[in-house]
Amino acid sequence: MDSSALATAWTTPSRGRLTSAPCAARWRWPRAAAIALLWMQLARCTCGAATPTPSCISRHRRRMRLHRSRSSRPSRLCAAAGRIPSLLPRTPMVSRRSIAGVATSTTSSARQRRQVGSGSSCRRARSNAYVDKATLVQQPLRFPTPVLAVASVASGWKHSLLATSDGRVFAWGHGRSGELGLGPATLRAPTPTVVPIDGAVAAVYCGWQHSVFHLTSKGLAVAGSNRHGQLGLRNERRQQVFEPTPILEADVAAPFRCDLVAVGWHHVVGVRDGAVFSWGKGSFGQLGHGGVDAERTPRRLVMDERIDHVACGSEHSLLVAASGRLYSCGWGEHGNLGHGDTQSVARPTAIAYFDMHRLRVFSAVAAGATSFAMATSQRT
Repeated sequence: MDSSALATAWTTPSRGRLTSAPCAARWRWPRAAAIALLWMQLARCTCGAATPTPSCISRHRRRMRLHRSRSSRPSRLCAAAGRIPSLLPRTPMVSRRSIAGVATSTTSSARQRRQVGSGSSCRRARSNAYVDKATLVQQPLRFPTPVLAVASVASGWKHSLLATSDGRVFAWGHGRSGELGLGPATLRAPTPTVVPIDGAVAAVYCGWQHSVFHLTSKGLAVAGSNRHGQLGLRNERRQQVFEPTPILEADVAAPFRCDLVAVGWHHVVGVRDGAVFSWGKGSFGQLGHGGVDAERTPRRLVMDERIDHVACGSEHSLLVAASGRLYSCGWGEHGNLGHGDTQSVARPTAIAYFDMHRLRVFSAVAAGATSFAMATSQRT
């Protein structure tokens, strides 16, 4: 094995019946998972097109025929393969992507903004028309003011956020819980709308119905649903926050700062100077504190290693240590933790696969119940 970078991914699909060309196993899939899988197939299309075309979509839909079935278990071979990491081919088409629900947003290498969405509340940001099915928007989005290079983009259940290189933020979609950050008077935005926020924004993150704005000062501002404490606001018991509000430290009235941030459906993980903090919903142990209770404010994890990178799936978390080890915790029903089983884990646990193969992980991505990792084949 050479020392070049490798990409691995793992998950165990369930709930729906999927018949694909490379594998005849029949899986039970929900609509959201089908859309996500279709997009992953398009992202590694071998037709040679720079971007997926309608013909690509049609061809891949024929290859992946969805049915309803009473069977809920894949074959033993497929199930075992999905619970541990497996090597992926290299496909440098998409440079940045964030998934938090059904909607998906991408930024292509040409810095053009495109999106895929599903459901009656998902809008094309180019018009006022609702999109009632998964749609690949082939044209760049139009913004009300001149936009510099895209710095960050993210999508939640029914909303999308985009941060520009000059620190501005645009929001669009459905925001009945305040996730748009446009105030209680604006619960829907059919086109990109500037979010009023105190400070320049470096990156944006979307949960199911909440938003996190990572400022250039490393502070965090949040908006949206606070049902599970995912906003991390001290002394805040409101279920919904409609305007970006800064997270403060526990003992002083100073901004809570993070170097890195990752957001799941209802939880947030942040890193500061190698230390990990998490808050929000913890029903599967995704917060990594050893239990399943929610945390309404940032709480530091007890770990012996310095963490250099974090990622969140819907209800699980990935932590990349400075040593090159990859830790996972949270929801494991579909093998998304990479430990070879389907058990949920409440504390960060190193994935043995990478140690066994002497792989040094330097980056990880999680989406829904799927996990990805980038690693090199040499580790000291």
